[in-house]
Amino acid sequence: MSTQNLMQTETPWENVTLNRCLFVAITILVLTSGFQKLH
Repeated sequence: MSTQNLMQTETPWENVTLNRCLFVAITILVLTSGFQKLH
């Protein structure tokens, strides 16, 4: 129920951009940590 309320208050485009930024940041962190472990 809380998620639906958040979706109603915020515009979908803002949520998409936020999720995309978070996804990119997490992937970069995982890749960098993986490369460090390899080296």
